[in-house]
Amino acid sequence: MITTCEKIVADIPCFEIAVAGEEPLAELVLYHGWGSNAEKQRFRGQLLAAFGYRVIVPEISGHGVRGALNYDGPQAAMDFQRVLLQSIGECVELAQAVFHPGRAHFLVGHSLGGMIALGALTSLARALNGVVAMNSTANWADATAALAGVFRDGGAALAALASDEGVKLRSALGAFDPARWSARGITTPVLLTNGSLDRTLPASLNADFLARHDFSQVRQVVIEDAGHVVTDSALREVVAFIESHR
Repeated sequence: MITTCEKIVADIPCFEIAVAGEEPLAELVLYHGWGSNAEKQRFRGQLLAAFGYRVIVPEISGHGVRGALNYDGPQAAMDFQRVLLQSIGECVELAQAVFHPGRAHFLVGHSLGGMIALGALTSLARALNGVVAMNSTANWADATAALAGVFRDGGAALAALASDEGVKLRSALGAFDPARWSARGITTPVLLTNGSLDRTLPASLNADFLARHDFSQVRQVVIEDAGHVVTDSALREVVAFIESHR
Protein backbone atom coordinates (compact mmCIF):
# COMPACT_ATOMS: atom_id res chain seq x y z
CA MET A 1 0.00 0.00 0.00
CA ILE A 2 1.28 3.45 -0.91
CA THR A 3 1.25 5.88 2.01
CA THR A 4 1.48 9.67 1.91
CA CYS A 5 2.62 11.69 4.92
CA GLU A 6 2.87 15.45 5.34
CA LYS A 7 6.16 16.51 6.89
CA ILE A 8 8.24 19.61 7.58
CA VAL A 9 11.85 18.96 6.59
CA ALA A 10 14.47 21.71 6.90
CA ASP A 11 11.54 24.12 7.43
CA ILE A 12 10.03 23.05 4.07
CA PRO A 13 6.54 21.50 3.87
CA CYS A 14 6.73 18.20 1.97
CA PHE A 15 4.79 15.10 1.08
CA GLU A 16 6.62 11.83 1.71
CA ILE A 17 5.24 9.03 -0.48
CA ALA A 18 6.34 5.39 -0.38
CA VAL A 19 5.16 1.79 -0.30
CA ALA A 20 4.54 0.98 3.35
CA GLY A 21 6.81 -1.61 4.91
CA GLU A 22 9.11 -2.01 1.91
CA GLU A 23 12.73 -0.99 1.46
CA PRO A 24 12.72 1.63 -1.33
CA LEU A 25 14.59 0.86 -4.54
CA ALA A 26 15.57 4.53 -4.79
CA GLU A 27 14.90 7.86 -3.11
CA LEU A 28 14.01 10.95 -5.07
CA VAL A 29 13.00 14.57 -4.54
CA LEU A 30 10.29 15.60 -7.00
CA TYR A 31 9.79 19.34 -7.67
CA HIS A 32 6.71 20.97 -9.15
CA GLY A 33 6.88 23.89 -11.57
CA TRP A 34 6.20 27.64 -11.59
CA GLY A 35 2.64 28.45 -10.59
CA SER A 36 1.89 24.89 -9.51
CA ASN A 37 2.15 23.38 -6.02
CA ALA A 38 3.10 20.24 -4.12
CA GLU A 39 -0.52 19.10 -3.87
CA LYS A 40 -0.83 18.99 -7.67
CA GLN A 41 2.48 17.15 -7.95
CA ARG A 42 1.52 14.61 -5.29
CA PHE A 43 -0.30 12.41 -7.83
CA ARG A 44 2.86 12.06 -9.94
CA GLY A 45 4.75 11.26 -6.76
CA GLN A 46 2.30 8.45 -6.08
CA LEU A 47 2.78 7.09 -9.59
CA LEU A 48 6.54 7.02 -9.12
CA ALA A 49 6.24 5.54 -5.62
CA ALA A 50 4.32 2.63 -7.17
CA PHE A 51 7.61 1.57 -8.81
CA GLY A 52 9.15 1.12 -5.38
CA TYR A 53 10.64 4.56 -4.87
CA ARG A 54 10.49 6.80 -1.80
CA VAL A 55 9.38 10.18 -3.17
CA ILE A 56 9.67 13.54 -1.40
CA VAL A 57 7.53 16.30 -2.93
CA PRO A 58 8.53 19.71 -1.50
CA GLU A 59 6.58 22.95 -1.68
CA ILE A 60 8.51 25.65 -3.52
CA SER A 61 8.66 29.09 -1.90
CA GLY A 62 5.80 31.35 -2.99
CA HIS A 63 3.61 28.39 -3.94
CA GLY A 64 0.85 26.38 -2.29
CA VAL A 65 0.97 26.46 1.50
CA ARG A 66 4.02 28.76 1.32
CA GLY A 67 2.05 31.66 -0.13
CA ALA A 68 1.19 32.91 -3.59
CA LEU A 69 2.94 35.16 -6.09
CA ASN A 70 1.59 36.92 -9.16
CA TYR A 71 2.93 34.25 -11.50
CA ASP A 72 2.35 36.26 -14.66
CA GLY A 73 2.66 39.83 -13.39
CA PRO A 74 5.26 42.50 -14.21
CA GLN A 75 7.63 41.23 -11.49
CA ALA A 76 7.11 37.56 -12.26
CA ALA A 77 10.42 37.12 -14.07
CA MET A 78 12.29 38.57 -11.11
CA ASP A 79 10.32 36.43 -8.67
CA PHE A 80 11.08 33.38 -10.82
CA GLN A 81 14.83 33.95 -10.46
CA ARG A 82 14.59 34.78 -6.74
CA VAL A 83 12.64 31.59 -6.12
CA LEU A 84 15.05 29.57 -8.27
CA LEU A 85 18.07 30.78 -6.32
CA GLN A 86 16.39 30.23 -2.95
CA SER A 87 15.13 26.79 -3.95
CA ILE A 88 18.53 25.54 -5.09
CA GLY A 89 19.85 26.22 -1.58
CA GLU A 90 16.78 24.61 -0.04
CA CYS A 91 17.13 21.57 -2.28
CA VAL A 92 20.65 20.95 -1.02
CA GLU A 93 19.49 21.15 2.61
CA LEU A 94 16.45 18.96 1.91
CA ALA A 95 18.43 16.27 0.11
CA GLN A 96 20.96 16.12 2.92
CA ALA A 97 18.12 15.70 5.41
CA VAL A 98 16.00 13.07 3.62
CA PHE A 99 18.42 10.86 1.70
CA HIS A 100 19.63 7.74 3.48
CA PRO A 101 23.22 6.53 2.97
CA GLY A 102 23.61 3.45 0.81
CA ARG A 103 20.53 4.08 -1.34
CA ALA A 104 20.22 5.45 -4.87
CA HIS A 105 19.33 9.16 -4.93
CA PHE A 106 17.75 11.28 -7.66
CA LEU A 107 16.43 14.79 -8.20
CA VAL A 108 13.46 15.15 -10.56
CA GLY A 109 11.63 18.35 -11.50
CA HIS A 110 9.24 19.91 -13.98
CA SER A 111 9.88 23.34 -15.58
CA LEU A 112 11.15 25.59 -12.75
CA GLY A 113 11.49 22.43 -10.68
CA GLY A 114 13.77 21.00 -13.34
CA MET A 115 15.98 24.07 -13.18
CA ILE A 116 16.13 23.70 -9.39
CA ALA A 117 17.26 20.08 -9.77
CA LEU A 118 19.86 20.99 -12.40
CA GLY A 119 21.20 23.84 -10.28
CA ALA A 120 21.40 21.76 -7.10
CA LEU A 121 23.49 19.15 -8.92
CA THR A 122 26.51 21.44 -8.53
CA SER A 123 26.45 20.97 -4.74
CA LEU A 124 25.02 17.43 -4.61
CA ALA A 125 26.92 15.66 -7.40
CA ARG A 126 28.63 13.19 -5.05
CA ALA A 127 25.33 12.25 -3.43
CA LEU A 128 23.27 11.74 -6.58
CA ASN A 129 22.83 8.86 -9.02
CA GLY A 130 21.09 11.14 -11.50
CA VAL A 131 18.95 14.18 -12.27
CA VAL A 132 15.88 14.50 -14.49
CA ALA A 133 14.53 17.85 -15.75
CA MET A 134 11.18 17.65 -17.55
CA ASN A 135 10.04 20.51 -19.83
CA SER A 136 12.87 22.60 -18.43
CA THR A 137 16.18 24.06 -19.60
CA ALA A 138 19.85 23.52 -18.84
CA ASN A 139 20.62 26.40 -21.20
CA TRP A 140 21.00 29.14 -18.61
CA ALA A 141 23.10 31.29 -20.94
CA ASP A 142 19.89 31.92 -22.90
CA ALA A 143 17.64 31.90 -19.85
CA THR A 144 16.95 35.63 -19.98
CA ALA A 145 15.54 35.43 -23.48
CA ALA A 146 13.76 32.19 -22.66
CA LEU A 147 12.06 33.66 -19.60
CA ALA A 148 10.65 36.48 -21.69
CA GLY A 149 8.59 33.83 -23.46
CA VAL A 150 7.33 32.34 -20.19
CA PHE A 151 5.43 35.44 -19.14
CA ARG A 152 2.59 37.32 -20.78
CA ASP A 153 4.46 40.63 -20.90
CA GLY A 154 7.81 39.65 -22.35
CA GLY A 155 8.96 43.26 -22.55
CA ALA A 156 8.39 43.82 -18.84
CA ALA A 157 10.18 40.55 -18.09
CA LEU A 158 13.23 41.58 -20.09
CA ALA A 159 13.28 45.02 -18.45
CA ALA A 160 13.11 43.50 -14.97
CA LEU A 161 15.86 41.02 -15.74
CA ALA A 162 18.06 43.83 -17.09
CA SER A 163 17.72 45.83 -13.85
CA ASP A 164 20.53 46.00 -11.30
CA GLU A 165 18.81 43.41 -9.13
CA GLY A 166 18.23 41.19 -12.13
CA VAL A 167 21.91 41.31 -13.03
CA LYS A 168 22.86 40.44 -9.44
CA LEU A 169 20.47 37.49 -9.42
CA ARG A 170 21.83 36.15 -12.70
CA SER A 171 25.36 36.50 -11.35
CA ALA A 172 24.44 34.55 -8.21
CA LEU A 173 22.72 31.86 -10.29
CA GLY A 174 25.83 31.62 -12.47
CA ALA A 175 27.52 29.64 -9.71
CA PHE A 176 25.04 26.83 -10.42
CA ASP A 177 24.96 27.09 -14.22
CA PRO A 178 24.95 23.62 -15.83
CA ALA A 179 27.47 24.91 -18.38
CA ARG A 180 30.08 24.74 -15.59
CA TRP A 181 29.67 21.02 -14.91
CA SER A 182 32.77 20.05 -16.89
CA ALA A 183 34.96 22.60 -15.15
CA ARG A 184 33.74 21.24 -11.81
CA GLY A 185 34.36 17.62 -12.82
CA ILE A 186 30.66 16.72 -12.58
CA THR A 187 29.76 13.59 -14.56
CA THR A 188 26.45 12.67 -12.90
CA PRO A 189 23.93 11.27 -15.44
CA VAL A 190 21.26 13.79 -16.50
CA LEU A 191 18.07 13.28 -18.49
CA LEU A 192 16.37 16.23 -20.20
CA THR A 193 12.85 15.59 -21.50
CA ASN A 194 11.05 18.16 -23.63
CA GLY A 195 7.75 18.30 -25.48
CA SER A 196 8.12 18.87 -29.21
CA LEU A 197 5.27 21.42 -29.07
CA ASP A 198 6.44 23.21 -25.92
CA ARG A 199 6.44 26.96 -26.52
CA THR A 200 7.16 27.91 -22.90
CA LEU A 201 10.62 26.33 -22.70
CA PRO A 202 11.19 24.92 -26.21
CA ALA A 203 13.17 21.74 -26.80
CA SER A 204 15.59 23.81 -28.90
CA LEU A 205 17.02 25.40 -25.73
CA ASN A 206 18.38 22.07 -24.50
CA ALA A 207 19.38 21.05 -28.02
CA ASP A 208 21.47 24.22 -28.33
CA PHE A 209 22.97 23.58 -24.89
CA LEU A 210 24.09 20.09 -25.87
CA ALA A 211 25.44 21.33 -29.20
CA ARG A 212 27.71 23.77 -27.35
CA HIS A 213 28.90 21.44 -24.61
CA ASP A 214 30.40 17.96 -24.79
CA PHE A 215 28.44 16.29 -21.99
CA SER A 216 28.40 12.58 -22.70
CA GLN A 217 26.45 11.97 -19.49
CA VAL A 218 23.56 14.25 -20.54
CA ARG A 219 20.80 12.94 -22.79
CA GLN A 220 17.80 14.75 -24.26
CA VAL A 221 14.54 12.98 -25.13
CA VAL A 222 11.92 14.90 -27.10
CA ILE A 223 8.34 13.73 -26.52
CA GLU A 224 6.44 14.07 -29.78
CA ASP A 225 3.14 15.97 -29.86
CA ALA A 226 3.57 17.11 -26.24
CA GLY A 227 3.59 20.65 -24.92
CA HIS A 228 4.66 22.07 -21.55
CA VAL A 229 3.11 19.26 -19.57
CA VAL A 230 4.27 16.05 -17.90
CA THR A 231 3.01 13.22 -20.08
CA ASP A 232 2.85 9.48 -19.44
CA SER A 233 5.68 9.15 -21.98
CA ALA A 234 7.86 11.54 -19.97
CA LEU A 235 7.19 9.63 -16.74
CA ARG A 236 8.12 6.37 -18.48
CA GLU A 237 11.42 7.99 -19.45
CA VAL A 238 11.94 9.02 -15.82
CA VAL A 239 11.38 5.48 -14.56
CA ALA A 240 13.64 3.99 -17.25
CA PHE A 241 16.37 6.48 -16.32
CA ILE A 242 16.10 5.69 -12.60
CA GLU A 243 16.17 1.94 -13.28
CA SER A 244 19.28 2.38 -15.42
CA HIS A 245 21.19 4.33 -12.79
CA ARG A 246 20.01 3.14 -9.37
